[in-house]
Amino acid sequence: MKQPMRILLDHGGYGLANAGDTAMIEVAARRLVNDDRVDRVQVLTNAMSLFAEFKMPGEPLNHEGKRLLLGQWNTMGPLRSARNLFGSAVRDRGADIEDRFRRSFQAVSVPMMRARILGRKQHTSHFNKFLRTVNESDALCIAGGGYLNDSFLTHALSVLELAQWFIRQGKPVAMFGQGIGPVTNPRLRKKLAEVLPHCAVIGLREGIVGPQILRELNITGDHVAVTGDDAIDLVLDTAYQQGEVPKDSIGVNIRMAEYSGLNPQEGSQIFEALAEVAVEKGLGIQPVPISWHAGERDIDSVSSAIQIDSDRLLALQNPQHPQTVMQVVARCATVFTGSYHAAVFALSQGIPVIALSTSEYYSTKFAGLSQQFGHIGMTIVSPHEVSTAADMRSMIGQSIESTSDVAPQLRKHAWEQAEKSKALYARFVSDIE
Repeated sequence: MKQPMRILLDHGGYGLANAGDTAMIEVAARRLVNDDRVDRVQVLTNAMSLFAEFKMPGEPLNHEGKRLLLGQWNTMGPLRSARNLFGSAVRDRGADIEDRFRRSFQAVSVPMMRARILGRKQHTSHFNKFLRTVNESDALCIAGGGYLNDSFLTHALSVLELAQWFIRQGKPVAMFGQGIGPVTNPRLRKKLAEVLPHCAVIGLREGIVGPQILRELNITGDHVAVTGDDAIDLVLDTAYQQGEVPKDSIGVNIRMAEYSGLNPQEGSQIFEALAEVAVEKGLGIQPVPISWHAGERDIDSVSSAIQIDSDRLLALQNPQHPQTVMQVVARCATVFTGSYHAAVFALSQGIPVIALSTSEYYSTKFAGLSQQFGHIGMTIVSPHEVSTAADMRSMIGQSIESTSDVAPQLRKHAWEQAEKSKALYARFVSDIE
């Protein structure tokens, strides 16, 4: 029997400040940690205290080491400060050359990077530990997320570059629960075409855009599977532990961020209409924050636009473990959301959703999610469709009235996705054992 494996886990939520990302990380790490064939799972993070507070599975590994090793222009010396003088095509070409140089000539590139770190009067401990982890790990797992797209270009390139380090060493790489696209950036498309054919498995969380992009890149085969969102597994566990609870609220999440496409005026009109309907139906307004990242704190977006019970707001001011948010969602008769994972947390518990789509990024995500749940229990709308109380009254009423019909089917779809996702993890570990 082979020695138990050591696995490095990369992902899209180093700060643990997004409940959706954190849920996917927890599910990925837990599945690997609980597999007897795996000895050690190291999880990248820059939030050591939250990692401990949330009792995350695996061992935390400071993300700073990855940034120091794989950050763009880290080996370019004086050119680093002058890089913005060049056009984007030249910068991209220079970054590609640097990536290849770093991973292909480590005997030269690693001492150069150590020297630069010391030259900036920084410690090399995180750099050294991360490099040692990469070299000693048996495999790289990349947990689910919606970051392999144009909106999160820098992070996407960083994740794919780390994968190339493992591939160059002949070590297996697995991707789970990925939402790929939109991808129009030439450098990102090139990087995906270089990395994905060499992945042992690729799990997609939706079956529309991701598979289409892979076909365009000539990436096909039985190593590609549509498994749904990995966070669903944690939602099902949480719902089982919590049991049935009364539905006394309308859940609300609106994402005010550059990539969401929602302007403040549209958000204000929507909230006013929503508040009016909630009063009419005798329901409370329950904020359902997913992101606590600076500049896109969902709790602030909701509280600045609509009057909400102060206790509900105070309880959710700081980053929460995903299960706390899932338990809040369980009390909602329906959820009105502009963010993807608020919809995942609701649909997986049999709760219908009205999803506000204001950008191509979110239209892509919501369309794929709707398909995964059989196109039931989810209504995707644009801002002008819900800008008045009459519009909102009709939408909310139809959504709540549909619950008894759609809830069992939604839970069934959730369970099926969780089982497919578990099977892909087990297959990966079995194949590389």
